[in-house]
Amino acid sequence: PPLEVIEVVASVNQWGTMAKTLGGDNVNVTSIINSTNVDAHDYEPTTSDIAKLQKAQVIIVNGAGYDAWAVKTVSISL
Repeated sequence: PPLEVIEVVASVNQWGTMAKTLGGDNVNVTSIINSTNVDAHDYEPTTSDIAKLQKAQVIIVNGAGYDAWAVKTVSISL
């Protein structure tokens, strides 16, 4: 039987690309920030971004203050 596809949300596209490379067809990856022109330090998540993070089975964040908005959003929803 086919495996269930895992919903992955990454704070930035670099982590999303890595997750897709590692997970292949077994993951559905969404990256919140898809452009390198957006400063992840100052990003303000939209309501849609927060909903994506809350529905994810796996969340990938950079940490170390780089994407504090994502870490804070995830912490609130736990």
